[in-house]
Amino acid sequence: VLDATRTISEQAGARYVRGGGLGVSAARNAGVRNALGEFVAFLDDDDIWLPEHLAEHLHILRTDRQIGFVFSQGVLADAELRPVTGPSPVGVPTTDVTGFLLRNCPHFDTMVVRRSLFLDVGGFDPSLD
Repeated sequence: VLDATRTISEQAGARYVRGGGLGVSAARNAGVRNALGEFVAFLDDDDIWLPEHLAEHLHILRTDRQIGFVFSQGVLADAELRPVTGPSPVGVPTTDVTGFLLRNCPHFDTMVVRRSLFLDVGGFDPSLD
């Protein structure tokens, strides 16, 4: 491991799973397959969550078992955490969620998903970055 990801993960009580060098989609799939919890969230080593991120997402998922995943807006920032773009995706869908998702790609690092749903749909396509 070239960075401190493994050490930081283990210090936080997380299991570190190597992706096998097959790309980011395969690495995420391996992580979800090895996860033990009901929910999974995605956080790359160059991403940062706001402190309340997980709590708010988990509250929604625990409140309504019909909801399979939750996402929020993300903001691209530079190395000093200065915003480079505005929040994306723009707008919050209240109807036609499928159409919204076909027109917009939420940042994966903002998602929290039921692990069972992720596995049921087959995870990420490993041929895609």
